[in-house]
Amino acid sequence: MQFDWEFLGSALLERDPRPIVVLDLSRRALRTNSAFLSIAGARDANHLQIADDWLLPSSRGSFLDAWGRALAGERLRVSVGVFHQEMVVELLPLLHAGAVHSVLLAVMAMSPTAPFIPPLGVLYEVGLDATGGPGRLLRAFSSELERVDTTAPCFRALHGRDGPCEWCPLKNMPAEGVKTVLHPQLVGPFKVTLFTARRAREAATISATPIDENIYRKLVQSRIEALSQKAKLNERERKVLAHVLKGRTLNDIAAAEGVNARSVKYHHQNMLRKLGAESRMDLFRLMS
Repeated sequence: MQFDWEFLGSALLERDPRPIVVLDLSRRALRTNSAFLSIAGARDANHLQIADDWLLPSSRGSFLDAWGRALAGERLRVSVGVFHQEMVVELLPLLHAGAVHSVLLAVMAMSPTAPFIPPLGVLYEVGLDATGGPGRLLRAFSSELERVDTTAPCFRALHGRDGPCEWCPLKNMPAEGVKTVLHPQLVGPFKVTLFTARRAREAATISATPIDENIYRKLVQSRIEALSQKAKLNERERKVLAHVLKGRTLNDIAAAEGVNARSVKYHHQNMLRKLGAESRMDLFRLMS
C-alpha cells in the first residue's frame, strides 16, 4: 500500500491544536495549520513571508541562536516576540536521510502585547469608568470573534492586557465627539491600525481598522486622483505626479514612459504650477 506522506503530514498538522509552521532551511514557511494562520492574520501560507519578518527586533538574536542549534539537530524551546506577542516556541528539527531538511516550529504558549485585530477589523462598544476611561466590554462585532468575555474590561477581553492600552483613543477625549489614533505595528501582517472612538455619555464605540500596504497604496492613489481632479491635470501630468511621489527622477520617468526627458520636464513644470507647489518636495505637503 502506497501512502501519500504529504497529505498525511498535512492532516496530522491540522489536527494539532497548537499553532504550527514548518520552515525550510532559509526560514520560509513550507506548511502551516489553521491555528498558526489565525495568529498570523493570513488566509494561507502564501501570505507568510520569511520568518525573520515576524520577529520583534529584540528577539532576533535569541531566535537566530536557537535556530542554529536546531539546524545542528537539537530540539529546544525559546521565548521570542512574534507578531507583537510574547511566545514560547519549540523548535523540532525534521530529518531526512540523517540530515535536517526543515524545522517544525510549534507555539507552546503566548501572551498578547498588541490588540487582536482580525484582517477586516473589529467594532466594539465599551462602558466608561468614573474617569471616562475604558471600562467593561459591552459587545464586539467581528466574524472572527465568536466568544468574547463581556464581563471583563476591553483591554483584557480583546487585547490581553492588565491595564488600558497606551494607544487607547479614549485618553483625554472630550465628553462627546470623535477621536482617531494610529497605532504603528513594525512587524506582522499589518503596518498600522487605525482606532476611531465615538463617545456618548457613559459608553463609547470603537472601531479598529488594520491598514496594510495594499490599502495604503489605494489611499495614496485616491489622494493623487483627488489632487489631479482639483488641479485639472491632464493624463501625462497625472502620470508624472504619480512617478514623482514614488521618488523617481525626471530621467527615470522618461525611461519608464518611453518619452524624452525634455517632454517630462515640460509636464513636470505644468503639474507643479497647476497644483500650486514650488518644488517636488512641496508635493508631500499637498499629500498630507
